Parts: sequence; C-alpha cells; structure tokens
Amino acid sequence: MTSTDSPHNPLVSIIVPVYNGDRYLRACIHSVQAQTYPTWEMLLVDDGSTDASGSLCDAFAAEDSRIRVFHRENGGVSAARNTGLDAVQGEFVAFLDADDVMPYDALASRLDLIEGADLALARYGAFADIPATADSPEERLVLLPGAEELGRVLYITPETKVFQWDRRETVIGVMLSGELGYQGRLSNKLFRTRIIAENGLRFDEDLAYNEDRLFCTAYALHCDSTHLGNQLVDWYRNNPDGTMGELKGMSDARLDRILSEFVAYDRMVTLVQKDFPNLAYYTAGDAMWRASALKKSVPDTAPQLAQALGERIASFGRMALKAPSGMFSPVKKAKILAHALLKR
Repeated sequence: MTSTDSPHNPLVSIIVPVYNGDRYLRACIHSVQAQTYPTWEMLLVDDGSTDASGSLCDAFAAEDSRIRVFHRENGGVSAARNTGLDAVQGEFVAFLDADDVMPYDALASRLDLIEGADLALARYGAFADIPATADSPEERLVLLPGAEELGRVLYITPETKVFQWDRRETVIGVMLSGELGYQGRLSNKLFRTRIIAENGLRFDEDLAYNEDRLFCTAYALHCDSTHLGNQLVDWYRNNPDGTMGELKGMSDARLDRILSEFVAYDRMVTLVQKDFPNLAYYTAGDAMWRASALKKSVPDTAPQLAQALGERIASFGRMALKAPSGMFSPVKKAKILAHALLKR
C-alpha cells in the first residue's frame, strides 16, 4: 500500500503537453501541487506556444523544483509527449492535459492500484466551464469532487465490479468502448516507465487524433495484468477550443488531420492481429461505426471529406465482414453490410 509515510515513495513523472493554454494552465499545475502524494515531477512541454504559456511554465518551475520545463518548436501533442517521455526520471508515468485537473488523491489512488500490476486504470469525469451569464440553478458554480476547480459536471465514467484484467481484457478495454465507457484516455491511468522503455513505446507523431488510444493499445499488449478502481482520478475539461473541439470545424482543408483518426485504427488493427486476431474484426467494426457517425456531421461544403469517410466506412466494413462465423449476430452483420455498401 502506497502512502506518504511509506519507506518507499516512488517518483511519478507527470507529462503535460502545453500549447496556448495559459487560460487553464494555472489550475492544472495547482491541482498537481495539491496532491496528497508528494513524490512527483511535472514535465511541462511547451509546444511552441504563442501566448503566455511558456513564460507561465518557467515561472512555476522557478518556484517549485519538482517542475521541469521543455520548450520546443510546435510539433503537435504526440511530439510534445514524446519529449516528455525522453526526459522522465520516475518509476511511473502519468499524463495530464494542460486544461485538465486532478483530484487531490489522484496519484495516491493510482499508486495503490498499480501495486502488483502493470497498469492502473481508474475513473474520470468531464466538466464544462460555467457560462459568464449563468443564472439557472443547474449552471451555478459547483466544486468538482476532490478538486479545487469550479465547473459544471457533464458525466463521470461508471463504477466497475471487475477489479483486474488480464492482457486480452486490457487490450479490449482500451481499444473498444464497453461498460466502463471510453478508456483510450491517458489521464486516468498510471504506466510503468520500465515497460515503456523496454518496448520503445512512443506516440505516433503523424496522428492528430486517436494517438492516445493507439499508445494505450501498444502498452496494453505488454501488460500481464491491469488493476481497475472506482476512484475518480481525472477531471477532463470539455474545452471547445481543445483538440477534439476542432472536429466541429470539419473541412476539406483539414482532411488529413481528421482522417488520421482512422490511420490510428489501421495501426491498432495491425498491432493486435498477431496475438488477438479476432479483436482486429471488432476494431474494424468500431472504426466503421465511428466513421459513419462522423460522416453525419460533415457539412455540405466538405464533399471530399464526406467521400473519404465513405471509403473508410466501406473498407472497415469489408474487413469486419471477414470475421469468423458467429462473431457478429445476423442482425449486426446485416447492418455492417448495409453501411459498407452504402458508405454511410
């Protein structure tokens, strides 16, 4: 059991990519400084910010020796995280987005969970800023449970009654949304530095989206066991200016960035085919449904994007239909076939 008075308090390296995040960065850093577990280092990777983020990182580092700052030319969130991975000194690695906040016991909870396991996975919640004009009761400021931040809670991932996964279950859990919701996120987990280093795991810098789930999948393939907990360890800010918020402005000009999400699916399929070939068919099906949902949001002004997503629907659908007999129900198989033929 890990605690602050334990004779062994392993160092946790917390990697935070920062790009033009001066609006929320203070809250993020303060939430780490408020942790009940004190043995951590925070690696702030300034990814070519053009606002005050870089100087804000330097100011915090000057006041707290546990904070280290790395300034680099803008290369995207994956490149920033890789810069952090190259510099970690801790036995464990955690990730945090610059607009997220941690509950006070987030590190202590994950350290307890990972004892005897290769990966710790706990719950996370999403919240939104309160509109400046908020006057209705449901929009009033509320204190996020376990954190200093004020916001409006949007959802919290469900509790689990299963507290350990083997390797196959871990791969399924991080690749495909299940009873616990989407688990491709980084910031509700704790990773062992040894596993990352020994297997040369890095983030794919070609991807604008889904790079986190691809990394989690690659890591999961080297996990003998994962411990799950019902502790809440991350508050994800639903920031309309963030990476996923970019999808609201879908256009042909941003075709490659948007389609990189499906490049990640391709690479996940390749990763699991050797050890868990049947999972490749489920992943293809998941990718097809995602492409179909995304295509419905494409405006009429982006015909090339709509066409490209249609081709993805067809190709992933064809792969899913190659699944062994009985893997998909007849109704499900008919729906996959219809989507693949109609490309929608």
